[in-house]
Amino acid sequence: MARKPASYLAGSMLLGTAIGAVVGLLTAPMAGKELRGALRRKVEEAGELGSTRLREVPDRLKTLPGASQRLAAALPEHGKRLVAKVVPGWRPTEPDGAAPGGAGEEPASPEHPPGG
Repeated sequence: MARKPASYLAGSMLLGTAIGAVVGLLTAPMAGKELRGALRRKVEEAGELGSTRLREVPDRLKTLPGASQRLAAALPEHGKRLVAKVVPGWRPTEPDGAAPGGAGEEPASPEHPPGG
């Protein structure tokens, strides 16, 4: 199961809290004027929280280039491990076509099947 980003979790919690607050207010025994005031306060609180989160966006965006570079650097090795699990007998080759760790017959791979 894929992990969800922290922002997804925070957003889900915020939405659940807001829905719970509205349901609680609507089912509470209050006069109409009191209910409208309580709803107004909750909407204002949610708006303030949203504004705070929106102000955090530029700082979070600044971290994306470094995170994406680290992810891109890890992808080739991750891909090799995945192919090795799926294709029996497959071993990665060095960029010059030699087997890792020395000379010899080129290992079978999806790009270079045995005898081909």
